[in-house]
Amino acid sequence: MKYYIRSVNTKFKALIEYDIDGVLTNLVFENKTPEQVEFFMGILAKSTDIEHIKSYRLLQVKKAKQDLSFTNFWNTFGNKVGDKARAMKLWDSMSEAEQQEALFKIPIYKAWIAVKGFEQALPTTWLKQRRYENDYKF
Repeated sequence: MKYYIRSVNTKFKALIEYDIDGVLTNLVFENKTPEQVEFFMGILAKSTDIEHIKSYRLLQVKKAKQDLSFTNFWNTFGNKVGDKARAMKLWDSMSEAEQQEALFKIPIYKAWIAVKGFEQALPTTWLKQRRYENDYKF
């Protein structure tokens, strides 16, 4: 789940991302000063829960819409070989929650195969075997 956060009185912006279990996984700042980053990190030090962040009246928090299109999956997964039509059919048969999990796991999977020295699976194989449900340990 991604949220856009902006200050109501400055140009400070941030993108904060949580995994399916609600654990903070990514934080990107835009238009920041060191003082603004320090202020925001102070908020996160108390709690990374999005409801806690929303409680600060100087911040506006909006949920970012996730692109669950097959095109986004195809481009994010990268290894554009194999039967694209079959991959699209598999993608379209997945629930929204499964698609979100799959998109979330792609960068973790890519890092894992790089560390382990494995070749990247075909998109159809990765989807059909539900490899996005794997627990990739480093």
